[in-house]
Amino acid sequence: RERFMGVGCHVLDILDYLVGPLKLVRGNAIQQFAPHPTDLQVPTCVTAVFQAGTALGSLLFNFASPKEMDRLSIVGVQGSLEMSIFGNEAPLISRPLPSDKTKGEKFATVTKQVNCPPVDNVYLPLVRNIVNELRGVSPEAVSGRLALRTAEVMDEIFRSTIRIEVMIFGRDPTRLGTQPET
Repeated sequence: RERFMGVGCHVLDILDYLVGPLKLVRGNAIQQFAPHPTDLQVPTCVTAVFQAGTALGSLLFNFASPKEMDRLSIVGVQGSLEMSIFGNEAPLISRPLPSDKTKGEKFATVTKQVNCPPVDNVYLPLVRNIVNELRGVSPEAVSGRLALRTAEVMDEIFRSTIRIEVMIFGRDPTRLGTQPET
């Protein structure tokens, strides 16, 4: 749970910013029996489904995989966005070509790389805003509303998991993410 809480919140924040508040969230979390690294004692896989406006979405976090992959994909009828959450790779935006320019291809797209130069310190603007707010120098640039929405989504993902574990396995909800007793 700790890995998801530390990393997943950033993914959920970005999704909230890009597509709006996540609603009707349901999730599940499990601990794989052979996680990587092998000493993990917390859920290593977390899945969730949600609605944002008229869009439906799903998430998969696999902290047990020996292959590191940091990818957020948003696909819609007017195009797609591929980006890294924690890496420095430039985001890719793909849009369908107008039908008169597809040269007979059924689904032709044009992809552009978005120029997003990496920053030296991603936290500096936030820290600066908080310090300025405390000093009364500038108006509030960041509120806790987004953080609260993200925390509520994360809570709902784990609430769903607890309900499933209790219903199916008769497990004690306080032992979420631990190995089953043998």
